[in-house]
Amino acid sequence: MSTLQFEQTSNITHISGNLTFDCAEMMNELGDINHMFFGDISKGLADHKFGNVLDDGTINNELQNQGTTMDYYNSRNVFCYLCVRPSDYANYMFSPMDSENRDNEFTRLRKGVKFFHAKGFNVYIID
Repeated sequence: MSTLQFEQTSNITHISGNLTFDCAEMMNELGDINHMFFGDISKGLADHKFGNVLDDGTINNELQNQGTTMDYYNSRNVFCYLCVRPSDYANYMFSPMDSENRDNEFTRLRKGVKFFHAKGFNVYIID
């Protein structure tokens, strides 16, 4: 279960806690069309700000087999993977910088991206 807590001090937001490793719970924590970092997801997609949708080979082969070190993400300039459901722009984000995503050779990130892709979400690399 996620235990994230947000605390506002002046213009700084402090985020603490842990992210879930349970993909079913991630589905319950989807963001909506207005993303806290990227604004209106539909506009970002329409303006091609998120680049191209990752293909099966990149997700199921390259990311799963090679995405086990920070060098992999640094060499591709990955800030995060943004998983977006095309029907309503519901979304979930995986950043290699999150400690839970760095643990165990980025298992949470790799399995999470694969899970959302299998559920019909489009996956984008945000750099």
